Amino acid sequence: MAATSRGNGGAGTASSISGSSVTYAGGGGGGGNNTAVGGTGGAGGGGSSPGSQGVGGAGSPNTGGGGGGGYAVSANQAGGAGGSGVVIISYAGAQVFVGGTVTSSGGNTIHTFTTSGLLIYNVTNDFSPNGNNWTPNNINVSTLGATYDSMTDVPTLTSATAANYAVMNPLNLPKGGTLSNGNLLWTAPSAEGQAVATLYVSSGKFYWEMVSNTAGGFGFGISIDTANINTINVVAGQYVYYNNGNKYIGATPSAYGATYTNGDIIGIALDLDAGTLVFYKNNVSQGTATTGLSGAFTALIYDGSSAATPTFDANFGQRPFTYTPPSGFVALNTFNM
Repeated sequence: MAATSRGNGGAGTASSISGSSVTYAGGGGGGGNNTAVGGTGGAGGGGSSPGSQGVGGAGSPNTGGGGGGGYAVSANQAGGAGGSGVVIISYAGAQVFVGGTVTSSGGNTIHTFTTSGLLIYNVTNDFSPNGNNWTPNNINVSTLGATYDSMTDVPTLTSATAANYAVMNPLNLPKGGTLSNGNLLWTAPSAEGQAVATLYVSSGKFYWEMVSNTAGGFGFGISIDTANINTINVVAGQYVYYNNGNKYIGATPSAYGATYTNGDIIGIALDLDAGTLVFYKNNVSQGTATTGLSGAFTALIYDGSSAATPTFDANFGQRPFTYTPPSGFVALNTFNM
């Protein structure tokens, strides 16, 4: 008896938002076995079932296509993974935002995101229809990260994103070093030392990001308001994720997470309602570092190396975060306190 065929994946939907017609979200082909031939993927990135025993084909990247079913004979075989998605934003006229891969077609500007990203208004553009745009000179308003120069920081409690943000405290550097770039870049002394931020919080859920620009021994974390930072050691009331992967609860180290180095983005999620602290390395949670926190805490940079003048960047939300904060966590500013 001839083998029957499993269903083919359904065709996806065509769209010309990118400037040319592309079909997205094709269905995956049905899985085959020794009595039925696997189906082929639908137009729009659908994965097909293999012609012999094996796992299903994956959906095409950046199409949202479904994965093909597995081809099973004597054992079950997994279906293929769905294809990754894509976000495309198109608007009429010249470019007024930054973010993603920027193209143009038919008088429209198009931003394509195939990974996580942000769409940010270009502050040098004229808000009026007159087109009196500024030309940036030594001001970065196009590349997100520690060098991004357009920041939100106002002396009023306007909203969760328009308020007075934390910065590193220039009045509390007992071991020295200098602050620059709006007090968000700490150039540490040539010996070990600490720097803390300006705002202490005792309730709420807050997120911020830190990055080192220099290899060496260092860590990021939190410090209680009573901690003595005039020291080269982590002390009681301080909680640090060190770059060798250990965590420090006060002066006591223990194994915790992945190692990290200069350039890695360390996210800090401080939940003082639940009393917990979680660190992220490049958006990957390293797990709960400690529980039972109580008191008033602020951000801490700990330089444990003798490298010559290492530098560290802090971001408390006055510029776009590299990664989306965990659900319910907010930037460290006076409105959110």
